[in-house]
Amino acid sequence: MGSPSIPDVLIGEAAPLNPKTAGDCQDKAGVCSPTVPAARTVEDAISTRNILLTRFPLELVHFILDHAEYWVRISAKRKDEIAVCASAVFHANASVEYLITIPIVNRGPEDVRLKVARVEFTIVSHDQGWCDEPGLKGTYEGYTWFAAAIMRPDAADSPVAHVPNPTGPKGSKNWEIQRNFCASGEWRRHVVVWNEAGETVKGTGAGTGEGFIPSLAPGDRIAVIARALCPGRVNWVQSADVSLYYRLA
Repeated sequence: MGSPSIPDVLIGEAAPLNPKTAGDCQDKAGVCSPTVPAARTVEDAISTRNILLTRFPLELVHFILDHAEYWVRISAKRKDEIAVCASAVFHANASVEYLITIPIVNRGPEDVRLKVARVEFTIVSHDQGWCDEPGLKGTYEGYTWFAAAIMRPDAADSPVAHVPNPTGPKGSKNWEIQRNFCASGEWRRHVVVWNEAGETVKGTGAGTGEGFIPSLAPGDRIAVIARALCPGRVNWVQSADVSLYYRLA
């Protein structure tokens, strides 16, 4: 079976990306406006690379494109309000797949090689709005959160050796994306950006994503899983967006 390629209808945008840090973007919905990239196609990125190749060697061209974050973007979005109730399931441990991306690709037009450079999650949510543990109120240490699962085709033939959070789709590996602000019924938008090197801002409830991007392989899909643990806890979800940024390799 050949390597996946980008269908014409799914060709994303390539543009310099200037993401806000997790610390900048932990705020109420509607307050933190995302940066809108210019509309450049993957063909534009290839054309720019070819122009640069007339003056510079390939290694330097790739360095220039990466430094400018001149990457191809493919996004998956869902806007659909749901409530994930811990008390509705056995052991009060609820898990719902809210959004799943298209498969990861490694080839584009002209058989150009692509590699995931960044994954950005934008989630609008809140918890049940109360807490019976006073020390948790106003923190990001509550019992509702979101996890990212790598869903691999033919998982039986490609087993995942380690599962940090075992509750997730069969054949998946999970990373914590974001915890809800505890004991608040107000919608908040959290933007979590993961690069190849895992990093995070303390006190924001965001996961580091360490090891996530290096674990991605062609054909994998990313699932956003809404979680709620302990009786009475509810994870209210309004929307989620996963943007994958591919660099030319």
